[in-house]
This record gives sequence, C-alpha cells and structure tokens, in this order.
Amino acid sequence: MDYYIKSDTRKGLMAALAAAGLIDGEGNLVMAGENFALQYLGKLYDPPIVDEFGVELAPAQLCTGWHANFRLLSGDLPDVLRPLVMKTPPTTPLVVWF
Repeated sequence: MDYYIKSDTRKGLMAALAAAGLIDGEGNLVMAGENFALQYLGKLYDPPIVDEFGVELAPAQLCTGWHANFRLLSGDLPDVLRPLVMKTPPTTPLVVWF
C-alpha cells in the first residue's frame, strides 16, 4: 500500500517520522526495511505551465507542506503517520514508485 504523507512543517514531518521509527540514532532517515520504503520529498513544486511551443505561460508553483511517500508491503501503518496521510491522493503525483 502506498501512502502520500504531508505535514504543514518540516519539523512536524520529521517528528512524525522519528516517532514512527524511521529516523535512526544518528538522525538519518531509514529509507527502507524488510516491509517498507520511504521516499522523503520535502518541498514540492507544481511544474510550470507551457504552451505547445514550450513557452512558459505560468511559473512553477510551490505546493503547500512538506512531503514524503511511504510504501508498506505488509503490516500496519504506524499510528503516528495516520493523521498525515493525504485524504485525497494527488491525481498526478510529482514523484512515483517504480
């Protein structure tokens, strides 16, 4: 199951990831384990709007919040991450799993 995680602040996202056991004793993100993968994204930008000739009509726009993707292969989502799961996943995510 894939989850799109979003917090209003970097501090909030990092605190939730730490509480979920996704930050090690040295302060590094734990990016993968036996049943999960984490992709820390931070700030995201919607791409610029361009016309058919590649002329920029509107610049890239900063998305609100701080973002991470969490793929869980088995087990339950850590409770501390549940409030941060986007209720409506992006229709065209800027970063996806392969």
